[in-house]
Parts: sequence; structure tokens; C-alpha cells
Amino acid sequence: LQIQEPFSNSDHSMIDFCLNLHPLKEDHKDGSPKYNFKKANFELIAADLSSLDWHILFSSCNITEDHYNAFLFELERVIKLYVPLVIPPKNKLPIKIRKLQ
Repeated sequence: LQIQEPFSNSDHSMIDFCLNLHPLKEDHKDGSPKYNFKKANFELIAADLSSLDWHILFSSCNITEDHYNAFLFELERVIKLYVPLVIPPKNKLPIKIRKLQ
């Protein structure tokens, strides 16, 4: 992280940083359960999240990371409740590829 000189005529300093991101590996061939978002009950997810009092939920949060973690906790909770798990078949090609064979 580096603080740089302001850009052009701005009175705000620039911040230079580097994110080390790694792409998610989507390995559906290991037989481990995956969430099937195609069969998720999005109406119940929306109703559940809408019923939360976000002001109260975030009232104990002091920093942005606390807000983020509280949001993720609720998001993971509704995913576990309303998105079914499916165990993909091991070492099988996707159906569209199999149809081409």
C-alpha cells in the first residue's frame, strides 16, 4: 500500500495497492456437495433478508469489516436454509458435452 500524490487538481491523495486474487477453482468432479442455485427459493430468501432489521444488525459493528462479516453471516444463513445441496456425479462431463458425443 502506498499513498501517492493527488491526481491532477484533486485535493485527495491517490492510493496504490495490489490485490492478490486467485480464481475460484470449480471442481465439480470430486463428488462434494454443491449448492444448486437453479432450485433456490429466491422468494423466501428475499422475504427473509427483507424481514431483518439491518440497522439493529449493524448497530454493534464498529468498522467496515464488521459490517461485511455480519452481512456475509446472514447471506450464508439464508443460502443454507433456502438453497438445496446437490452431489454432482464424479468424473462426468456436463450434459451438453455428453450430448455431443
